Amino acid sequence: MEPQIVSTGAEGQTLPPQGQEPNFETLTKEQFGYEPATVKEMISKLPTLQAQLQQYEAEKQISPFANPFVQKMNELFKEGATPQHVLKYAQIQSMDFEKMNPEALIRTHLQLKNSVLNAEDIELLIEDKLGALPDKDEYPEEYARAVKLRDVKAKLEAEEAKKYLTSQKSELEKITNPETEQRRALEAGWNQVLETSIKDVPAIDLNIEFEDGGKYSLPEGYKPKISPEQLTAIRQNVLKSLVSQGVPLNEAGMQKANEMVMFNVRVLSQDDILKTVISDVAASVEQAVYAKLNTK
Repeated sequence: MEPQIVSTGAEGQTLPPQGQEPNFETLTKEQFGYEPATVKEMISKLPTLQAQLQQYEAEKQISPFANPFVQKMNELFKEGATPQHVLKYAQIQSMDFEKMNPEALIRTHLQLKNSVLNAEDIELLIEDKLGALPDKDEYPEEYARAVKLRDVKAKLEAEEAKKYLTSQKSELEKITNPETEQRRALEAGWNQVLETSIKDVPAIDLNIEFEDGGKYSLPEGYKPKISPEQLTAIRQNVLKSLVSQGVPLNEAGMQKANEMVMFNVRVLSQDDILKTVISDVAASVEQAVYAKLNTK
């Protein structure tokens, strides 16, 4: 009987003799440290785990926030909402007005509408609106009537409170920050003006004086070669600068806007201007040489 060759794997793991199939139970225990049944169960769960991972990655691409509620609060802060505004939004969005009792609706209405009032102030107002109750034991009939009347008043007050709170649910989703509104109005106005005024490449001038007294100017009405895409980029760049600087939409503002446009045109067309200047200089030199040769 020939001796069997037993080889040793990594970290001292014993491999099966040559020519023999590996034992699954032994292999799983050595490789994974679990029983075969446990390993098979793990493997069977892989497709489900992969699907869950793909779904998670897809949801993460859509929004980095835990839920739409958190996302909305983040948007409100970005739009310039104050912490008090966002807190009020968070409070009111979590309420179900249909399930709240009348006094709770009235109390919430007073709290949100009058931030200067404390809890004691609000309870005094509720007592005043609904009426005080007499002593139950001493005046049982009056007490019973007062309770019924209080319930009727509470229903009426609750309806008014519900109307206000419902309107606030939608109102608090919007921002009425004066600075934000002013910036948006300014951006809309300048955008309309620039769309109308910058439809074509404006003509530019260039005057160069040399040390020997000579001068050079670009041809009158010279327009550099700028693509429609570059012209759009100029409009967007000028619009961004005007709005960020808060430039008013008036005569002085228009002058500043035109200066910004010309600056952007010059920057984008430097190569084209340089080629034109070199070409003109070369032509002038050539003309001067011919003139000098013809005089001899």
